[in-house]
Amino acid sequence: MSLAGVGAIVEGPLGRRASVIASAREGYFGLLAGPFGLTAIPRTTNGQLRAAWESGSGHRLWLSALGGRDAIDFVSLPDDVGNIDPTGTERVRGDRHMVGLGWQHPIGVQGAGRFTVSRASLGYGEDVTEARLNGARVWFNRSREAELTVRYDLTAQLGALGELTAGAVVRRLGTRTRMEAPFGSYLPLVPSGRVQPFRIDSTMPSGIEGVHLQISRDAGPAQLTAGVRADRFDLAEAIRVSPRLAAAIRLSPVLDLTAAVGRYHQQVPLVYLAAIDGNRSLSPMRADHAIVGVSWTPAPALKITLEGYEKRYAAYPVATGIPQLTLANAGDSYDVVSALVPMRSLGRGRVRGIELFAQRQLFEGLYWQVALSHTRVRHVAGDGLWRRGAYDAPFSATVIAGRRFGTRWDLSMRGSVASGRPTTPVRTDLSTAQRRLVLDAERLYTDRAASYHRFDVRGERRFTVGGRPLAVYLDLQNVTNRRNVAGVDWNPKTNRLAMAEQAGLLPVLGLNLKF
Repeated sequence: MSLAGVGAIVEGPLGRRASVIASAREGYFGLLAGPFGLTAIPRTTNGQLRAAWESGSGHRLWLSALGGRDAIDFVSLPDDVGNIDPTGTERVRGDRHMVGLGWQHPIGVQGAGRFTVSRASLGYGEDVTEARLNGARVWFNRSREAELTVRYDLTAQLGALGELTAGAVVRRLGTRTRMEAPFGSYLPLVPSGRVQPFRIDSTMPSGIEGVHLQISRDAGPAQLTAGVRADRFDLAEAIRVSPRLAAAIRLSPVLDLTAAVGRYHQQVPLVYLAAIDGNRSLSPMRADHAIVGVSWTPAPALKITLEGYEKRYAAYPVATGIPQLTLANAGDSYDVVSALVPMRSLGRGRVRGIELFAQRQLFEGLYWQVALSHTRVRHVAGDGLWRRGAYDAPFSATVIAGRRFGTRWDLSMRGSVASGRPTTPVRTDLSTAQRRLVLDAERLYTDRAASYHRFDVRGERRFTVGGRPLAVYLDLQNVTNRRNVAGVDWNPKTNRLAMAEQAGLLPVLGLNLKF
């Protein structure tokens, strides 16, 4: 229980061979609204259930289920100049559910098979109105996606040949897309005002079938792994083969070297395929990964890892009418409408980086982690020019540390520092004339916001009440109250540039009671 919600977890045996764990949580952020100036209060409900049974002869059955709902309402009033949304309302609803069954069984003496079947679904509900259009609804969304997955995997020991893993999967996907933007949408990269009014009401089934094979074996101080998978993407009528190789070499009792290369393919999200008929033939996106690392363990509780990597991307969707727009950067915004445009599979990308990670496990009451990284992200859209990616962060650092004082007190902290997010210069003349954000597309992501800083502290005190363990904690998130910049925007009420800022100080007081 905390100021932000209440939850419960129940777990225990069911007879001699079965067990169950169930949890539920209800969020009620309304208690934090007044003290911290929150004008939109999210409401969340979620739960999960897992039950398992073991036969004692190697057979195992399990059931997993989870689900949740969330809702939030935004109201932007004319005199609320601190709210950068246009005057109007926005009502957002969502739900997600998943249920799965699994069976694991022995194969001979040294093999095992696993069969699983699961179904997942996502629902979206959005209504947006604008006062400057006399309260008319400018955006409507009642869409649902579902996926049925059936898979079988087996593992077998082949003696000197090593360990064999193989499997097959069939995925059936479907989407019911109901979206409407009767007045079109303002796209920040398009200076000509509202564009592309549309109405979509369609159902689109699709499927992906795949098989995979992998073998691992020891060769002296090295462990080698080679694998391949093949997938058929029904919508694109394409078959893609993805090979992978990995090696781990013990150089000394305290020093290990690892290396891996692999190719991966992924279908374009269904919402972009369903919106435009021509998008349904978009090719699966491709990613090639190469990683080399070294791990040093100078003491039993201390481990230091240095890793370098390069990732190359191809066949990413890019907009045909907006030369700078690539789906690789679409996650930079929750505004799906901005990417519901005709696309081609011409995008490319490249990510290079190096990461240093050091970890001290709990020893003599103290533990800590330090992570440092340097990353360079570049993407190419339809115009063929290499640009920064939306997630390009040349430097980032995270420190986590904690101290246990006896058996009753814990104190922990987390600090993060990172380069500011890439931003795009604003065309103030057009933004002023249209009272909305217009970006300089020719200089996409050439600027950078202020650096990111955040520091969290958590203290916990444990008690025993009526023979039951009770923990009371205070979690101070963003104790410096720094308003980190999430991006640039335009305030239509003041008709001036505005910075989209993240939340400041947020204290959370709570307790955990075990029965």
